[in-house]
Amino acid sequence: MDAHELVAETEGSVQDEVEGRALGDLEGQLRRLESGLGPGEVLVVENEQESDHPKTHTVAVEGENRLHFRITVRPALRVGVCRKWGGSG
Repeated sequence: MDAHELVAETEGSVQDEVEGRALGDLEGQLRRLESGLGPGEVLVVENEQESDHPKTHTVAVEGENRLHFRITVRPALRVGVCRKWGGSG
């Protein structure tokens, strides 16, 4: 199995926009992995522990009389490329 760790980090002055860009970045990474799948391959999102799922972490920094948001998704989203079991693709 090929393993990939997807991460996202972005920042800006509007919290919803910053979070949207981070999630859009993760979606783009997933779509690129999906487009590279071979016949009979699937993506599997891995999560070993219930508490080990990725979360957004927001840090608000005040400067020049306005807030600035920095979003980090951690831990990394773990995605594996696996071959389907049985049958043909």
